[in-house]
Amino acid sequence: MRRLLTAVMIGSVIVAIPLTIVTVVMAGFLAIDTLNGHGNPWTPLMVASGPILVIMPVVAFLSVVIGLPFHFVIRRTRYASDLAYSLAGGIIGFAVLALPFLLDGTYEGAWIAPLGLVSGAATGHAWWRSGVSGRR
Repeated sequence: MRRLLTAVMIGSVIVAIPLTIVTVVMAGFLAIDTLNGHGNPWTPLMVASGPILVIMPVVAFLSVVIGLPFHFVIRRTRYASDLAYSLAGGIIGFAVLALPFLLDGTYEGAWIAPLGLVSGAATGHAWWRSGVSGRR
């Protein structure tokens, strides 16, 4: 369980950091509006924490639904490696975020797919590394 939580946390934080920087700036402007008497005081906090609150459940869900079955299959082969887990995670992360835009035909949001690639690869790498360090 610790291995899964570590991989999910690392995969989530890797992508949430750049998005959080953007949302913190936006939250700063909203906080200024709130101080001037406009808007809800909770809105800046919700905007600033939004990326991690959205990304972490998605990474956790995909890790359990796709990542764990992949792990059980690949550990029975001789192909279990850092590269295998990182590559599979990156491909799955990219595909899960790109597929809805490709199926819908609207490509405006497809810019987020490379973030899925990075998050998936980081999650796969963290999964492999936490397993290797657990065997020492």
